[in-house]
Amino acid sequence: MDLDQAQDASMVRQTRLLNSVQVFVPTTLVIAREIGNRRGEVAPLGNLGLAYTALAQVEKAIGLLEQAHRIGQEIKDPRIIRFTTAALKRLRSGCSET
Repeated sequence: MDLDQAQDASMVRQTRLLNSVQVFVPTTLVIAREIGNRRGEVAPLGNLGLAYTALAQVEKAIGLLEQAHRIGQEIKDPRIIRFTTAALKRLRSGCSET
């Protein structure tokens, strides 16, 4: 397999990942919001943000991770705050590794 084929295969895997996340995340996000589970909103937002990061869609990733960060601050969850702060810092510095 040459470099172009490897890159194409990687992009296909990443696109499939994003498609899977886009199907699962809205459902879990809606359910979490309907039952008032703020902490439950964070995982789908973070997962979708990470999927967009993998696809180099940085602005979308930042928007989702900022939402998760705000929720972490509202519910005063230090783990969420640490995770989202670190992820946002990496994205904003141009290093989109997860």
